Amino acid sequence: MARRQRPKITGVTVYKRGSTWSYRLEVGADPVTGERQRDNKGGFDSEDAAWKAALDSRSRLEQGRHVKPSHRKVAEFLDEWLVVVLDAVKPSTYQYYVDYIEAYVKPTIGKRCLQEITVPVLNMLYRRLLASGRSKPDNNTKMYAYSGRNRPKPWTLDELAAWLRVALDNRFAGMWVLAATTGLRRSELAGVERDMLDLDRGTLTVENTRVVVRGHAPTRTGRPRVAAA
Repeated sequence: MARRQRPKITGVTVYKRGSTWSYRLEVGADPVTGERQRDNKGGFDSEDAAWKAALDSRSRLEQGRHVKPSHRKVAEFLDEWLVVVLDAVKPSTYQYYVDYIEAYVKPTIGKRCLQEITVPVLNMLYRRLLASGRSKPDNNTKMYAYSGRNRPKPWTLDELAAWLRVALDNRFAGMWVLAATTGLRRSELAGVERDMLDLDRGTLTVENTRVVVRGHAPTRTGRPRVAAA
């Protein structure tokens, strides 16, 4: 039987390779490098099957839905992303990203191909993490259990006064009084500087905060905040 002649289609080539058929599809130039890109695929049982796959791929390309197959892993992508955002976020924020990626993302979907991560996959990941995914210890719950409290709640004035009587004997008494009377956060208390205290006006200006990042507490300048001393 004579081989059926097919009309030539620009950018599409179908050819036999060994005992199977393959296609080569020109997908245009790379938008960044300008280099020619091709979509190659083989292993088809027949010439017709190769043509059908090539035309289907070409159709998706024309409709703007063509995505070149990639074996890039989620973990590889995240490692590259962390390098990009390193200088764009606070050190503490960056460390949070690293910690959560290492604790929750890489152990679950880190080895999967990036193109496999769809909305249903992410939804299942979220549900699993909510149900049983916590890998960091919940020290707050342990603390309240140890103190006999089922959950955090505001202290009464008597409880606060009792605590301050003990705290005033500590070498950090000034910081404990600030914590009890101003509502400053821990990072703000740790960033307090003596020359920011104005005893005449009864104010304390907090310009820096200090947080622990990788075992160290670097100073980071923030927006000034004035608290009553």
